[in-house]
Amino acid sequence: CTVGIDQYSTGRTAAMSITAPELLAVALVASLGPWVWIACRQEPTASAWSAPAVDDESPFARLRGVSTDFQQHLSGGLWWLAILIVLAVLVLHEYVEERPDFFFTVVLSYSMCFLTSCVVLFAAWLRVGKPNDVSPGLLAMFFLSGGCLGVLFALVFEMIEDVAWSRLSPHCNMNVMPTTPECSALSATMWILTPGLIEETGKALWLFFRFRRSVDQLPGRCCLGIFPAGHSYDCGCWYKLAPTPYHVVLCALASGAGFECLENIKYVFMNTNAVQMLGTQHGSDLVTIAEMRALTSGLHMVWTGIIGWGLARRLFLPADQRPSLLCVVLPSVVMHGLYDFSLSALSWVGKSEKLGIVSEEAGTDYALLFFLFLVVSSCGSCCMLAKLTGLRFCGSRSCCCAPGFWEARFPFAKVQSHPPYVGYAVRAREIREPLISS
Repeated sequence: CTVGIDQYSTGRTAAMSITAPELLAVALVASLGPWVWIACRQEPTASAWSAPAVDDESPFARLRGVSTDFQQHLSGGLWWLAILIVLAVLVLHEYVEERPDFFFTVVLSYSMCFLTSCVVLFAAWLRVGKPNDVSPGLLAMFFLSGGCLGVLFALVFEMIEDVAWSRLSPHCNMNVMPTTPECSALSATMWILTPGLIEETGKALWLFFRFRRSVDQLPGRCCLGIFPAGHSYDCGCWYKLAPTPYHVVLCALASGAGFECLENIKYVFMNTNAVQMLGTQHGSDLVTIAEMRALTSGLHMVWTGIIGWGLARRLFLPADQRPSLLCVVLPSVVMHGLYDFSLSALSWVGKSEKLGIVSEEAGTDYALLFFLFLVVSSCGSCCMLAKLTGLRFCGSRSCCCAPGFWEARFPFAKVQSHPPYVGYAVRAREIREPLISS
């Protein structure tokens, strides 16, 4: 991930040699293409989205057997948690080595990059993950997927789109936003299609491609049928099982948390010279930036969690209650884009007033409108996910991620139609075959 961030400027320079329409086409195909592929592929093994409804499954789907080692791998091994901790410590060591004389300041700032997301994720796991056998290793693996793969995906294609927008519309884009109705509408669209679409794709895509509800939906081969995918040492290592809705929602939160934490590190340690300024009159900037990031962390988790909720509905509800892919992905994309747009648009109101683009009275109206967008896209998203996961103020009061929130919302839906995997001995007994044939 660090290498990808360091090469951002190089990639941006290379992108300048390609025409703007070509750049925009590349970025949109990369961010929209996977969703089109997911929507169009109907084979049960193509992705989690194409799994049959829980009331449409064949009884013979239960007869596939897997080894014990593969069962443990599909559930998410605890070694992923160990890998995550080791990687986090190694990155911290690099920053401490850079300024060893400010050890506690660097450690405090680095810890704040993880604080909010990890506390929320741990609390959610205690409330609904642990009682439903969601492995901490599974969450750690999706934390790494959303962090490393998601951030790398976003860095590459956001850079491409940013260059394309700047060249297509040099006087109104994501970096130049004069406060006018036309430019506000255009730049809001750019923000939705760039960080909104690309970052949500980078975080959520792995849930659709890696999850399966049960082993009968695992593909026997991958990469156009070239490689086998039946064990933990071949392409089967890519897949994980989600036998309950809680697995899907919590792993979506973990993917968003991974992205959030790496983005915090990028803003705190890499996008500023705060580390180099330690020991000067601006030495407190590092902790201040980290505190601000900690206070606003969590929204990436919320937006990806909403997509995870939609995927859980697709996997665990009957056919007549399953949502469309557009309804699952679009709300998070729009809310994310509007949030980022609102922050930038607010900063441009004062500049536009000084340049005479807008009057002071009109500037106040614009500021109120952008602030409304900011509140709806942030607080509204949080309230939406909290309500979906059991937050109640009236009657039987409960907090978000309430135990049994899925059964409370869908009391007649089957949470798990059958065990997520069937061992060799079970399979042999069901089909009346010996374990070792003569």
